[in-house]
Amino acid sequence: MAKRRNMKRKTLKQSNKLVGGSRKRKVKKTKKKKSNWMKNLAQARKELGLKGFVAINKGVNGKALYKRAKELNSK
Repeated sequence: MAKRRNMKRKTLKQSNKLVGGSRKRKVKKTKKKKSNWMKNLAQARKELGLKGFVAINKGVNGKALYKRAKELNSK
């Protein structure tokens, strides 16, 4: 927290937490990766015709779902 005085007012978020530039970039990059994974997971569920709750990588349907989502994510 020693860096607080060096940070500019622009880095303050609405929640009044100081966020440095490097951390902000890292979070933005991580969010993008997660959103891509979720989109691919939804597409895989649709392709496999799965409805309701399916535990990823558990059971027959879950393993098929994980495998298909991973294939889509690697493209």
